[in-house]
Amino acid sequence: IGPFAVQIAGRMVQLFLKIVKNASADEDESAFTALQCLRVLNTLLHVLAPLKDNAEVFRQLCMVYQPVIQRCLKPDAHEFLEDTLDLIGALVSFCSEMYPFLWALIPEITKRYKGATDHAQNVVVCLSKYVAYGGLAKKPDLVKEMLSMVLWTFNPTFPRGKGPDDPAVIARDMLVPSQYSAKLVTIILLHIGDKIQHHIPQISELVIKKLSQTIKLQTTLKKQPKDEVEYELAKAENLIILLIESMSAAMYKNPELFLQALGKMGCTTAVFKVWMSSREKMREMASCLQLSILGLQSLSILPPSKLPKELMGPDRVLLHLLNASVGQLTELKAQEEKEANEGDTDDDGDDDGDSEQEFEKFEDIDGNQDAIGAETMEEFKGLAERIKNAFIYEDGAHKDEYLDEFFNEPLYQFDKFAFFARCFDVFPKANPQAYNAWKSVLNAQQKATIQKLSTEGKMRATEEEKGNQQ
Repeated sequence: IGPFAVQIAGRMVQLFLKIVKNASADEDESAFTALQCLRVLNTLLHVLAPLKDNAEVFRQLCMVYQPVIQRCLKPDAHEFLEDTLDLIGALVSFCSEMYPFLWALIPEITKRYKGATDHAQNVVVCLSKYVAYGGLAKKPDLVKEMLSMVLWTFNPTFPRGKGPDDPAVIARDMLVPSQYSAKLVTIILLHIGDKIQHHIPQISELVIKKLSQTIKLQTTLKKQPKDEVEYELAKAENLIILLIESMSAAMYKNPELFLQALGKMGCTTAVFKVWMSSREKMREMASCLQLSILGLQSLSILPPSKLPKELMGPDRVLLHLLNASVGQLTELKAQEEKEANEGDTDDDGDDDGDSEQEFEKFEDIDGNQDAIGAETMEEFKGLAERIKNAFIYEDGAHKDEYLDEFFNEPLYQFDKFAFFARCFDVFPKANPQAYNAWKSVLNAQQKATIQKLSTEGKMRATEEEKGNQQ
């Protein structure tokens, strides 16, 4: 299909723009047909992605798709927003070069988001692909644009333009969008945190304020009849875990700056208390468990002068946090072993029915024949079916659910046991007093567990180094 891709895409774009221009506001059939055009355009990108020497084709497709994307980001094209964001994400993922047109879409997406928070997942998936692509750290205005979107989501006192003005009501309404915004913060930190260190204090304060706000909302909700607020309570609990995940990423990237932000806000003890009380819930969320390990272990490499007095006082909070990280690492080990055992018995069979559900057929499409000739519509109907059948993904999925693919990125592949072993080696040199105090309160079983984890970590680090050299 490669040699004909640009021509096919051009005709689809013409068809889409013609349908949208001629369709009336209540004409569902035309909207359905236009939506299928967008999905064909999206599928076409996925079909072309594995082909060799496709850079020039994608460059041309980017220009061909431009009028459709610009049209669909307008407020009156809400029904096309989800598929348009998928389309933009695919272009970002598959283009070998990030064209100015694609970079220029970020402000348009964040602006459109404010009137479409029901599409928070799609917006964050799309923006996350920009982050993963690379180069964003060299565009500070675009980083600020994304963080401004997060701030708008997190802060219920900002004007919304429509709907209620009560911050408490807004905070409840924005629980789900806030979850996705927290994910976006985590992804930004993981991918470019090393290159935007100056933003870490601002990001940390942003997340900590939202954590405090969410805990207050949770307290208020618990005073109401449970059956009336059960949904909001569950979302608030999940948001707290995702905010801890963001804090973990910030502390892993720069523990000193993160702790400074806590000290500035006077909430060091309170934040770590919430962190520790949420450990049971973290066990259910693998990404948060893993990042919590990295964040807490990062405390062990700081010298005493960089640690707040709340952690170094007589309550020995630092030692409790390090013990917690060891417990989480032990839990991670158990989960890995369980997954390995389950993997040996899993059935690899696939259900081809999903593809049919994901890509709807062009049914009753001839109802629009006054605007588009019947012969042309039949041609595109057949074309869509052929492209659908050529789709390379067996499960038929055309978008990323809940950002899963971003947690297969290098940081999540980075071995937490190897990081623990490195920290365990640095700890006695960086903070000998705390290290000796920690050792003195460990019993024989705990010492054996730590030694076992450290040994395994060193072994994994050696294997990792060999793999890097290869």
